[in-house]
Amino acid sequence: MNTCRHRGARLVNEDSGNRRFFSCRYHGWSYGGDGSLRAIADGSTFGEMDTTCLGLKEVPAEERHGFVWAVDSAAPGRKIDVGEWLGPDLDASLGAMEMDRYHCHRAGDFDLEINWKVLMDAFLDGYHIAYAHTGTVAPYFHNNAQTWQPMGRHGRMVSARRSIDTIRGEDPATVDVNRHLTVAHFLMPNMSVLRQPDHLEVLNFVPAPQTAVGTRMQMRILTREPATTDELTARWEKNWTILQAVLQDENIVVNEGLQKAVSNTDIGPLFFGRNEIANQHFHRWMAAALADPRHWG
Repeated sequence: MNTCRHRGARLVNEDSGNRRFFSCRYHGWSYGGDGSLRAIADGSTFGEMDTTCLGLKEVPAEERHGFVWAVDSAAPGRKIDVGEWLGPDLDASLGAMEMDRYHCHRAGDFDLEINWKVLMDAFLDGYHIAYAHTGTVAPYFHNNAQTWQPMGRHGRMVSARRSIDTIRGEDPATVDVNRHLTVAHFLMPNMSVLRQPDHLEVLNFVPAPQTAVGTRMQMRILTREPATTDELTARWEKNWTILQAVLQDENIVVNEGLQKAVSNTDIGPLFFGRNEIANQHFHRWMAAALADPRHWG
């Protein structure tokens, strides 16, 4: 954990980087790259301490599918098993994408006054594309035309691009249908991995502590190859700009209004149609997870 064992000061303020050791700016305690306590500043005046038991607190972590997964707790007995959490179907589907071979081109974090479930609902919904995204992606996708495949806790949704019309009637074995599809993997409770024809988009909606209407939205664009030319840089920057516009200028504008509206309990019940099957899956899973927090659905 990014916390000095002396008085609890944060060791590192940067989001990423590389250091051989970490020194606390408050009182100078130093830690090695393995988290062990290496030195106590002015140790002779501090008092005798067993430094072997004062290393940085560890959280359970596992590397899988190109990501580092962690349990956000150093409490005793915490464990992690990403394969079990994903389940065999989703684990195999993510493995087929070879995400460990991708590079992170851009990353951004955005703090919003919206409940995380509102944002997750928006990404599970293929019904709104033609209406909420008229300025960005609506011209390129068929609205309200998705397939949904439950995968245990999680699920996968495939959306058809309008370009698929150009191969109608052709033998599927002779054409590359992947160029005409967006495949979205939804990892409960709050992660989406979208496979576009030429890159990946990864989004996390992290609840803010101690408030029901705060979320940190984490966005990533992953590419097969790093942007080593001006042409590639321009290509991936264009995709980043589109993703920003989809979220900041369209989804979030709608969701901010929705967040304010649902705080009024007098509006009565709200509804999911049978075409909003992914949203139904999400809320059924949430109900099961909250009813059985030991196994989380």
